[in-house]
Formats: sequence, C-alpha cells, structure tokens
Amino acid sequence: QVWEQSLLTEFTELRRRLRAASARMCEQPRQCFHDSLPAPADISGWEAFCLGGRTAAANAHAGGQLPLLSIILQLDQENAMALLQAIHARLECDGLSEPLSRWIFALLARIERALPADHAAALRALLRTCAKLRAELGCELGSELGHSSDPTPPHLHQTNRVAALNTLICILGNFFGQGSQDE
Repeated sequence: QVWEQSLLTEFTELRRRLRAASARMCEQPRQCFHDSLPAPADISGWEAFCLGGRTAAANAHAGGQLPLLSIILQLDQENAMALLQAIHARLECDGLSEPLSRWIFALLARIERALPADHAAALRALLRTCAKLRAELGCELGSELGHSSDPTPPHLHQTNRVAALNTLICILGNFFGQGSQDE
C-alpha cells in the first residue's frame, strides 16, 4: 500500500539521520548527553524513566520521559533491545499508550536492521503482540461505532491507537522482515 511505502521511506530516512547525529555526537564533548539516565542494566529503572510509575506517586518521572534524541543516541544495540523487551512486557500488561508507542518507535529507529536470532525473535514477539492488540481494538472500535452515530473523543482515541499499532506493525513486519501474511 502507498501509506506503507511512504512510512518505510520516512523511517529509513529517520534512521539515516540518527546515524549521522550519532557520528556527530561522538565528535562533540559530553555536554549533549542526558545525565540522569538509569544504569544500562537497570531495566526497572529504565521502565520508570521512560514510562513513569504506574501511579503519579510512584516515580519522580510520573509521566515518563520523552524519547529525546540525546537519550536514544546513548543507547547501544544491546541496551536498546533490553529496553524494548521491557517495554514490550509493559505493552502486554497494560495495552498501548502514547508513551509506549513513542518509545517503541524510537527504539526501533535506533536498533540495527541486521539482527541476531534472539533479537529477531523479540521483534517477532512484539509484532504478534501489536497484531493481537490491533485486532482487539478493531473489534472494540467496530462495536462502539455501531452503537453511536457521534464519533466522540474515546472513538478517536481508539482510532489513534489502531493507527499507532498499524505503524509499529508495518515497521516490524516490513522493515525488520518479521511479518507474515496474517499481520
């Protein structure tokens, strides 16, 4: 489809620009780094940093941190994949939220296209979760729209979540080659 090709072209350009920014960042002094990042192995710290606590009182970053370029560029392949897997676990528990979709997209832009088998398996599992959530949201959206002639903000919110899932599914399936005919 046209939208898929457009998305993949833009995603490829984003990744090219990320590589260029990464190369420039290596040449600059440490001043552009984000100082309050959790330790690389602190997955729960990263989850709280990225997504915030499950309640506002649970964490200083109650709403979570945006996936800023200065943060994303500090993650190497292994740390980006570990964080992506932690966020995937949160996605399975809580469903898709705007912060989750932002972080998944940003991390997918950061990881390398050539993947070891365990990373490919993790992306495939993420793709399956996204496809399952999209199917569930599609059913909910269809039944809600059938009972109301007025598309209220909750319907628009559901539509936005389906669009975000479609974006992630396209990237995971087409760009990273993890898709099948079912997704």
